[in-house]
Amino acid sequence: QRQILETAFILSWSIWEHLFALHNKNWLDDKSIEKMGGREKITFVYNKYFATPSTVSSEIEALKKTRNSIVHYGMKATEADNDSMERFVRMTERLMAIILGLKPSYALEGSEHLRRALRR
Repeated sequence: QRQILETAFILSWSIWEHLFALHNKNWLDDKSIEKMGGREKITFVYNKYFATPSTVSSEIEALKKTRNSIVHYGMKATEADNDSMERFVRMTERLMAIILGLKPSYALEGSEHLRRALRR
């Protein structure tokens, strides 16, 4: 059975955790970063790039439960639905556009914009 959304969601979660590590490696050692919870890592990246921390806390908690359920049991938890997972994947696309210096309006339009961004 193909699980495209679940795969994209888990990959997106990994990207956010890696970004957390990159932003905090100067003051946290690898063991501290590894031990820190996923919710804290995702919240940090969200706050850094998107702001308004209090409005997403419950959704991040639900997404964390979904991530754990997929990774450990191979199935989605009931707390987060497909729409929430898809929103998180779309936020990751937007996050990558921000990091690459692309305008979100054309972040996924053609490779010429991406080539220009990578040449910087």
